[in-house]
Amino acid sequence: MILTKIEQETILNFNEGEDAVSLYTYNRKLQKRFDKLAAEHPKAISRKESGHGAVTYEFSKKPLVVSFRAPLSAEKQRQYIENGKRYGIQPKGRA
Repeated sequence: MILTKIEQETILNFNEGEDAVSLYTYNRKLQKRFDKLAAEHPKAISRKESGHGAVTYEFSKKPLVVSFRAPLSAEKQRQYIENGKRYGIQPKGRA
């Protein structure tokens, strides 16, 4: 079964009454990041295939840090692009 992009969700689930956090995701970048963390900390992060390309990670919320940032200003974006060019980093999708 092939899921549409809309159906390929990422869900971070935790509540105030329990210590456990569940991250369910189809996002490949997030999976790579959490696979690396799970390999480095196998006792702290568990990984379970959820089917159709999704993976569920479970871990304690004690060390959890979730960060939300404001959008970058046009000037900050320009600075990042210039720094990337200086170090030979190309924006995604460009060769």
